[in-house]
Amino acid sequence: MKRFALAFAALAVALTATTGCQTKFPYMASYDRHNFVSTPHHPVSVELLDTVTDEVVWRLDVPVYKKAVVDLEHASDWNETQQGSLPAYRVSWKIMNIGDAINLLDQKQNLSGNPVLLRYVIRDAPELADDPSLTRPVGEEFDPRPL
Repeated sequence: MKRFALAFAALAVALTATTGCQTKFPYMASYDRHNFVSTPHHPVSVELLDTVTDEVVWRLDVPVYKKAVVDLEHASDWNETQQGSLPAYRVSWKIMNIGDAINLLDQKQNLSGNPVLLRYVIRDAPELADDPSLTRPVGEEFDPRPL
């Protein structure tokens, strides 16, 4: 049984090393989707910098005790051979509660087609939550990892 488990583990490592990330079956490509969690001592903003014009074309301030899912959509998301070679044509995002499952990203903005740089900015801390019901009582532990 140990040999079978060891062989299976070696096969899994070999497949992962040769095929890359598998975020959407069966394409075996890593998609340009990112999650950002904001806490009182780590409040987060995300922005896209157009690397040709050197201007910020999109910015999102993630509220405290929330997470943002940001997806840069490429014309060739389905083709792993061109992944990353074409600039994103649109950014989609959604702000949600930390433990919520990701569903449709309903907010979208078209981009110019120039290459963009996704920047992660930490705002001045500490920052209070906009909604007082989201604050935690003293001694209650907060785990920012999604469920």
